Amino acid sequence: MFPSLNSLFRTKDSNEIETLKIPSTDTNLLRKSNLEPNRLPTDTNNKVQITNPQDKLDIIGAHFETVHTKNLHVGKKQHSNIITQKINLLRQEIQNDTTLCTFTAINTADNPDVNSIPPNYFTSSDKLENTFKNLNNKKSSSFDGIPNIALKHLPRLYIYYYSILFNNCLNASYFPTIWKTAKLITIKKKNKDGSDPNNYRPISLLPNISKVFETSINDAIVGLCRSRDIIPETQFGFRHKHSTVHAITKFTSDICWARNAGDCVGAVLIDLEKAFDTVWLDGLFFKLLKKQFPMHLIKIIWNMLHGKNFYVVNGQYSSSKAFKIANGLQQGTVNSPILFNIFMSDLLQLYDLNTDNVKKAVAFADDLLIYIRHNKPSKLQSLLQETFNKIQDYFNTWKLKININKCETILFRPYISTISDANNDVRRFAGKFHIHDSQNPNIIIPRKDVVRYLGIHLDFKLNYTKHIETQIEKAQKAFASHKKLFYAKDLDKCVKILCYKLFIRPILTYGCPIWFNISPGTMEKLRAFERKCIRACLNRYRSPESNYTKRISNYKLYEEAKMIRIDLFALKLIRNHWANINTIVSNSQIYSSTYPNPLYFAKTMKTGYTPPESFIHLDSEGYIQNSRNIPLIYHVFRKATDKTITYNKNIDFENPAMRFNYKLSSVDLKDNHRQNVKKYWWL
Repeated sequence: MFPSLNSLFRTKDSNEIETLKIPSTDTNLLRKSNLEPNRLPTDTNNKVQITNPQDKLDIIGAHFETVHTKNLHVGKKQHSNIITQKINLLRQEIQNDTTLCTFTAINTADNPDVNSIPPNYFTSSDKLENTFKNLNNKKSSSFDGIPNIALKHLPRLYIYYYSILFNNCLNASYFPTIWKTAKLITIKKKNKDGSDPNNYRPISLLPNISKVFETSINDAIVGLCRSRDIIPETQFGFRHKHSTVHAITKFTSDICWARNAGDCVGAVLIDLEKAFDTVWLDGLFFKLLKKQFPMHLIKIIWNMLHGKNFYVVNGQYSSSKAFKIANGLQQGTVNSPILFNIFMSDLLQLYDLNTDNVKKAVAFADDLLIYIRHNKPSKLQSLLQETFNKIQDYFNTWKLKININKCETILFRPYISTISDANNDVRRFAGKFHIHDSQNPNIIIPRKDVVRYLGIHLDFKLNYTKHIETQIEKAQKAFASHKKLFYAKDLDKCVKILCYKLFIRPILTYGCPIWFNISPGTMEKLRAFERKCIRACLNRYRSPESNYTKRISNYKLYEEAKMIRIDLFALKLIRNHWANINTIVSNSQIYSSTYPNPLYFAKTMKTGYTPPESFIHLDSEGYIQNSRNIPLIYHVFRKATDKTITYNKNIDFENPAMRFNYKLSSVDLKDNHRQNVKKYWWL
């Protein structure tokens, strides 16, 4: 249904590359593009103007090729020399043509004997068949033109042939050269100047069959990382059953623990410049050797990462030559995420991070967050500066760069007022809190009262008001961009309601396990926006019973839409989130959040710093929702800045403390998901 709807109601943005303007002094870029600046027009700023479609693609291709090698000159000479010597020895060993085993009538190439081969390395017809079935239909094809839908319907015999082909490649540590060439398309970054090649984002399209082959290699790498605990638990990115919500839960929970103990928390959000593109390959293989990866796995990874190239394509035009990827991890490949996590794994275990209750670090791929707790901001600032200096030195050693201009700091602290619990050090230094670039002390990393981490806006008091306002604004824009769909008179209302659930609601409810303790007034903003959307979808504003003089009641609106209210829907999402936590036993940072701690949670109710995991306790005690399905937490009046939960859970519904209309529709009243006590064990 949705491809048809998109073609009718959603116009595709033009992917036209604007006229590029290159400084005439950038001779390296122009030379790589085979362009002579003297033969090209220039503007008033002495910038060469590129208007020819193919020349544009050549310039962008040369730019992306340069990005991959831009950090090779940084680092520490002695350290780099040691690694270069080690990699030269590895290169000699890789050049030896040896196979891992010999395929025979017993140890067949389509299904090797598990007793005579390394575990989780070779594939089989059954494994491949399952991989083909789970391919994403929406993934575009590369130069081979073979879409995933064709691979999903391959006859069993062809899957058998592919298993033989793949296993022979794995046995010889060989990655087919033809699968290393990518079709690269560019997308201009939002609200950026299209004349600058830096403002285009590359999308690499590789042959889909190569991704299937990479899956076999990925299974071997992931299996080894799990068995040896190579990836730290505080790395939440690109891991099975891990999500951004888990990372933010860890962070906000630690903030609440600190604030409930009277401490402040200082955090720095670190942004890496072109993180994937500039991963030092020699350094990566040095780390694989240090972590004692088996040689057959190192060889296939080496063959997979070296010799990659790409053509830049836009419509009918293509770059005049293939550009090399001499360094870095190519985005869009199956194995780049796990290899990046391996490259970054040491950092999360250095400098006393996560070894005590003071210094902590959380990462989601390249989104790194360092935070420290202390009761004095002055001391906290010096500790955070010292740790940041070490981390910046670490990245410089391993040829990665921190983008100082995109880094931010925040101090989670009490309000400073005449009646607050802020100590003298907080009052004196909270406004001055900052850290600076270790290489240039004059460059200050700005301190913010609200920062955005993994899509959640966190303010220094953890009120989440800014986050809700931002999400409503995003949802308004998304609804407006689909107005032809939502206001279409001839489209069935059930379809429009379904589109609302799929397009708009996920924006509004993103991260709800984190911000569940928002005030009723803040939740009413979400409810009011949703009601406007539903009225538009149903085209129902005033009731015929009142001769169209009165608006249709809210609960009748939901009955006609046959959907539960957004606050009740959010609570259902939160319960499912905590129910699923029990299945992630491999990460104690996630699994331990379900451990009961009633005394601590009772304290947090009074302080207002309720960590995300306190939802289980509050729900089991009846503070979230009563037996009539009314969400008490979103109807008992509290100010937006008041996060305490001091109301009586057996509150009288005629009590003036109850705010906003809490009459539920028949759909809400019939929602009995909470009766599933096997799933929601705390109930």
